[in-house]
Amino acid sequence: MDNKKIGEFILKLRKEQKLTQDELAEKIPISRQAVSKWERGITIPDSATLLKLSEIFNVSINEILCGQKLNLKNKKEINNLSLNLYNKIIKNKKIIRLLIGCIILLFIMFLSYYFINQYNSIQIYIINGQSENFLVSNGLFIETNYKKYFKIDNLEHSNQYTINSITLFYKDKNNNDILIYSINDNKGILFTDYAGYNEYLPKENIKRIVNNLYLKIIYNDDLQEIMKLDLKRDYINNELIFKKDEYIKDNSLKNKDNTTYNNEYIKNSIKEKYQKDGILFSFINEDIKTKKTFVYNEISDELIYNIYNSNNQLEESYIYTLLNNSITYIKYENQEIKYSYIENNGKIECDFGDCLGDSNNIINNFWKDLMKTIN
Repeated sequence: MDNKKIGEFILKLRKEQKLTQDELAEKIPISRQAVSKWERGITIPDSATLLKLSEIFNVSINEILCGQKLNLKNKKEINNLSLNLYNKIIKNKKIIRLLIGCIILLFIMFLSYYFINQYNSIQIYIINGQSENFLVSNGLFIETNYKKYFKIDNLEHSNQYTINSITLFYKDKNNNDILIYSINDNKGILFTDYAGYNEYLPKENIKRIVNNLYLKIIYNDDLQEIMKLDLKRDYINNELIFKKDEYIKDNSLKNKDNTTYNNEYIKNSIKEKYQKDGILFSFINEDIKTKKTFVYNEISDELIYNIYNSNNQLEESYIYTLLNNSITYIKYENQEIKYSYIENNGKIECDFGDCLGDSNNIINNFWKDLMKTIN
C-alpha cells in the first residue's frame, strides 16, 4: 500500500464532496489533525475508519486502499487487493505463531535444564557421633553441585584431655581408610570443598562417605579413639512446590496410662535420675544379651539412645531432638547403616535405605524404654 497515494485519494474525495477537513473529521468523528495526516501520507485510517470513509464517499474500502476508483483497467488490481492483504495477514500470523512457539520451546528447554541441574542438588546433613570419651553434636555437612561445606565444632569430653590431632576419614569399598582432612588441635573441623580436581569429598563417593565417615582422635600424646559419625539428612530440595511446616502447638506426649509428659518434664527427670558427667547425663541398662545407653546432651538438647548386642556392636540408635520433637531411628548391620526413619510431628518417613519393620512400633519402643528410665 502507498500511503501517499491513499492520502491524495482521500483529499480528492473530500474536495469532490466540498468538505473541509473539520467537516470530514466531524462526520467520522475524529480529529482534524488525523485527517491532515492521512492526506499528507503520514498515516492511513484504521479498519473502522476505512468503513466509515467508504460510506461517506460511496466507494469501496479496496478503492481507498488502492488510491483510485474502480474502472476497467484497474478492476483486477483492486479486486486482488483483498486477497493480497489476506495473504499478508495469514503470513504475519504464521510468523507470530512461529516466534511464540520458539519462545515457548526455549522456555521449556531452560526450565528442563534448570530442573535437571537443581533438583536434588542441595542436601543438608546433621552430624553426631560418640566414642568412649568424646562426643560430636550438631555438626553440619552441606552438599551442592558446586560446593560442599563441612563443619564439626570442638569435640566435647568430660575429662580434661589434651587432644593432639583429629583426622577425618572414610572407608572405601575395600575397607581402606581414605584421608579427608586432618588438624593438630581441638578447634574443630571446617572446610569448603569445590567440585572438580582433588576434591576432599568426591561426588561419586558421597553416598559411601556419608555412611562410612570416621574421626581418629589422638589425645594425651599416645592414646587413640575411633569415632563413627552418624550423618542424618535434614533437608533435600526434592519438592516441586514449597511447603511450610505446620506450627506445632503442643509438644507434649502421652503414655499408655494417659499421663502427659512434656519436654520440660523429660529433661528434669533425666537430670534427676541420670548420672551427670559434665554436660552429659547418662543412663545404662545392661544384661547378658543387650546393653542400652541413654545420653542426654544439655547443650545440644539431644537425647541419644543406643542399643548394643552381646558382642557390644551397635544395632539400633535413636536420636531425639527435643528442640523440634523429631526422632531419627537408625538400624545398623555389621556396623554400617542399613536403613533409617525420621519421625516429626507424628509423621514417619523413610530417610535412608529400604526401610523395614513396623515404623510406628519402632518409635513406640523408644518412648516405652525412655519412660522406664525416668519413672
